[in-house]
Amino acid sequence: MYKRQGIASYQPYLDQISQQQLLDPAQGYQQFMSPYQKEIIDTTMRDYDLQAGMGRKQIREAQAGAGAFGGSRAGIEMSQYQAESDRNRAAMLAGLYGQGYQQALQQQQQALANLQGMGTYATGLEQQGIAALGTLGAENRQLEQMKLNQLAQAQ
Repeated sequence: MYKRQGIASYQPYLDQISQQQLLDPAQGYQQFMSPYQKEIIDTTMRDYDLQAGMGRKQIREAQAGAGAFGGSRAGIEMSQYQAESDRNRAAMLAGLYGQGYQQALQQQQQALANLQGMGTYATGLEQQGIAALGTLGAENRQLEQMKLNQLAQAQ
């Protein structure tokens, strides 16, 4: 089997980065998104909607108790509550998506750093191998020179 050496030793790591699209800012983070994020967000939003519904119920009960149920002031109060609830819901949803995105970006950066480290490690091993071969070559030359010196002395 052909063994890649030198700069070519980086090729498997470059291929892996390319195949995983780790460098594409529009897609690279997606493989690091938690598969459970949708479930977490859906559950959180269901709970939020349930709490908002209880808040609307409390407003209606208070309006009915005050004899103002169905009036224009009651409608204004309900629309203000709903608008605030919608803003809070949107902010919570954006925060959950943002948190998942940030975690995915961190994991993407870690994966890239790991791949870079592996490429550097492979190159370092090759350099150590080259240095070891150089040392062996120098020792071999010395040995051959010693043999030649002994042959010359014997003659």
